[in-house]
Amino acid sequence: MKIQRSILALIALCSLTISSAAHPAQVRVHVNGIKDVEGTIFIALCDKNTFLSRNCPYGMKKDPDTNGGEVTFEDIARGRYAVMVFQDKNNNRDLDWRLARPSEPWGVSVGDAKFSLRWLWPGPSFSKSGFDVDKDRAVDIRLE
Repeated sequence: MKIQRSILALIALCSLTISSAAHPAQVRVHVNGIKDVEGTIFIALCDKNTFLSRNCPYGMKKDPDTNGGEVTFEDIARGRYAVMVFQDKNNNRDLDWRLARPSEPWGVSVGDAKFSLRWLWPGPSFSKSGFDVDKDRAVDIRLE
């Protein structure tokens, strides 16, 4: 009888662990610092292998709003991610550069740290930009 109870308890514990690990999360991204309504805002949620590339597993676009804007990525697999955002003012679908710096407004997540994009220069790294998605998350990005 004790063995049966132990087995049932173990099965119940395993099913709780499996169901919580399989539960997808939401990542809500709020974008601030939009100064004009030119172009399109591109938002990407990237894992370590796709950070700073066009191959991020999750992406959205939206019209700019000077009051800010928010998007929600649904059904996100648990893991470590970073958010990249840019305002494509000339609608060429690229972040334009001038003198080795972005010439269009852009931003990245800053993980759990609090610092400005200026601290990330010469460029953002996944180690500084990444955050864990193990539950629903909210991320604030300021375009600079």
